[in-house]
Amino acid sequence: MRIILVNLISNSIKFKKADEKAIVKVNLKTKADLLTISVKDNGQGMDLNDPNNLVFSLFNRSSENRAIKGYGIGLYMIKKVIERNQGQIKLESQLGVGTDIQITFPLK
Repeated sequence: MRIILVNLISNSIKFKKADEKAIVKVNLKTKADLLTISVKDNGQGMDLNDPNNLVFSLFNRSSENRAIKGYGIGLYMIKKVIERNQGQIKLESQLGVGTDIQITFPLK
C-alpha cells in the first residue's frame, strides 16, 4: 500500500502545472467488501485518447515531460501490485486539468 500511495502522490507533485501549487487529495473509503483509494490532483493531466499514451507500459515516458526525472516504471509497477492483490485501477485524466486515479481492493 505504501508503494502505491508514495508513487501516486509523488507523481501528482512531480507533474504539477508550472504556474500552480500542487493540490493532491487522497480519499479512502470502504463500502461492503471493497476498499477504494482515490488520488486526485490539479496537475498537467494526460490525453488518454492519444495512441502514444501508454501510461501503464514499462519505461513509458511522455515526450513532453523529458525534463522531469523518472524512468517510466512507477505506474507500471503499481498496476502489477494492484492486480496481484485482486485489485483494479481506473484512471481519469484531462490534459491541463489534472488526474484522478481510483483503486479498489477486495476486503478479504
